[in-house]
Amino acid sequence: MDPEWLRSVAWAFARWPDKDLLYGARIVEDSAARHGVPSGAMPRMEWLPYDRANLEFANYIDMNAIAHRAGLRQARFDPSLRSSIEWEMLLRLTAEHAPLELPVIACLYSNFAPNRLSDLATCSIDNNIVRSRAHTTRPMRVLCYHDPDFLQPDTDIDDEIMALHAQGASVAFAMRDHSVSHDGVRQTVFASYEEAVAAHVPDIVIVYGASHALQVLEELERAARPFALRTRSLDFDIEYVERIKAHPYCVGVWSYPCHAASVPGAHGLVPILAPPVAAPEPAVERALVAAFSAALPNDDWPHVLDAMDQITDLDRLVVLAKTNGQEHVAHEMMRQAAARARPVRVRADIPRSEISALLARASVALYTVAPDFSAGMPMSVIEGMRAGVCVITPDLPEMRTLCAAGFRPYRTAQDIVAHVRKIAAGGPHIEEERLKNQEHVLTTFCDPALGQRFHAELAAAITAWRMES
Repeated sequence: MDPEWLRSVAWAFARWPDKDLLYGARIVEDSAARHGVPSGAMPRMEWLPYDRANLEFANYIDMNAIAHRAGLRQARFDPSLRSSIEWEMLLRLTAEHAPLELPVIACLYSNFAPNRLSDLATCSIDNNIVRSRAHTTRPMRVLCYHDPDFLQPDTDIDDEIMALHAQGASVAFAMRDHSVSHDGVRQTVFASYEEAVAAHVPDIVIVYGASHALQVLEELERAARPFALRTRSLDFDIEYVERIKAHPYCVGVWSYPCHAASVPGAHGLVPILAPPVAAPEPAVERALVAAFSAALPNDDWPHVLDAMDQITDLDRLVVLAKTNGQEHVAHEMMRQAAARARPVRVRADIPRSEISALLARASVALYTVAPDFSAGMPMSVIEGMRAGVCVITPDLPEMRTLCAAGFRPYRTAQDIVAHVRKIAAGGPHIEEERLKNQEHVLTTFCDPALGQRFHAELAAAITAWRMES
């Protein structure tokens, strides 16, 4: 240790009271020597500017050249490592704040000591372990690459990402195209994937939708970043998912539990409503029957209109979400509704805040899907239950699981009408159903543990991918 090093450390910490960590320079006796064999090179001074990206790739700050204030929580070694322990600790110590670069000689370093850690056979293995999990020593950087088609029909995208943000992740969005619908995203949105990767430097990219992932595979390959596939209700296709899962940059698939069972190795993850926002106070009189549609060809539109024709004594509303490339579907639905003898009111592209207000005065939320289509876990059903609404859904196994005690299935328009009449009549059993719906959503979809698990699974998947590659 240089005789003036400790004096310099004391001076620096007194001069910069906001700094908890610093490092100085070292004189290396023979930097080219290997395994105790001199190279004949001159001694060299090593002191480089701090760069977090470079530090995550390789350690260039020697243990003998760092100093920190006492009592730092991260100032400890990882006992699972045989070597590289100072590098791993330094990554944690610099996770939130850069160290002070002190231009002072800290030590004289000799290459000729026996039993050096860097000469251990396990050194390269430990180096790879530390490098592979560097993202766990600081906020994980997540980039969500989505197709704008999905934002309005699947409003949980933003909630899922906010759940990761609540775990400390740094999050941004990239869009493939301008959305014709409201997105409601609360994080930074980049206009292109290339721009997002360059600016955000993500540890992982979450690609939403199997068909979207196939369309952008070349972009993902050019960026050479690991990506995770989050499948959606609207385009789940086992053949698509398997093709994407086999890609060398894919670290894993996250699907709704009803779909994950058909994908070996997939992570089952329900939609996350996090952080939970207080639902609007329910209206004194609930007299609205609202049908929610993503305005896609898989909608069971005839049953909706046939049922609405028979319940004209109640306020009826159809809420449509415009979808990129499918705008004609919404226009056709509106045309058909207007052509009925008793036209139902139709509103298109309503922001999520307004939908919440509508649900507060709704007695029924109707979700429909055409036969032979999988419903998945539609957000309109979940948000309806969260608002204390009785929901009517197709008679499908996944809907029985999703709705639990509040399962009201239909196969015909007459089934829908019968449910509406029973709900409109009210009574203690209807109020109990509403409360059970709310409790089911709070315990199943608003649990903070969901975000914690998602974050941990992504971090572990990145580490495993880096170790293998």
